[in-house]
Amino acid sequence: MWVKIGTQAEIQTDDNHEKCYGYTAIDWVSCKTHYRIAIDFNGQEFKSFIQQLTSQYPDETVVIILDNAPAHGYQRIHGEVLVNEQLYFYFFPPYTAAKLNPVEKVFRFFRHKVTHNEYFTDIADLIEAARNFFRYLYVCRNRVASLIRGEL
Repeated sequence: MWVKIGTQAEIQTDDNHEKCYGYTAIDWVSCKTHYRIAIDFNGQEFKSFIQQLTSQYPDETVVIILDNAPAHGYQRIHGEVLVNEQLYFYFFPPYTAAKLNPVEKVFRFFRHKVTHNEYFTDIADLIEAARNFFRYLYVCRNRVASLIRGEL
């Protein structure tokens, strides 16, 4: 696209502000990525994601490290939380740098590869692009390993 110098470029778009949210966890040892795509970012969706995640590891103790997002439902609790005999939550301290959170590195890669400079005609196209991205990460675990260990 080009415009005459001194004029403002105008790009026509629709007024669609629909969003979807990704709940993501990474098995640090196997670099297996777990995800859930939801229309809402709230405690109920988070609980559904945790149930989905723990069902993948029925005979193991699962430790989940969380940031302090309000959707996690534990805004005032910090440190380690025993949810049940199989599940522990550990919370990052408030204002922890995003670069210390491995999942944030995956989200940054997601935005770079999927949503930057992309126009999705509807929410279904965005959700399908997100699913394709996470399918790619599931197959390419070496890529996940390089992301969470600081390479891009």
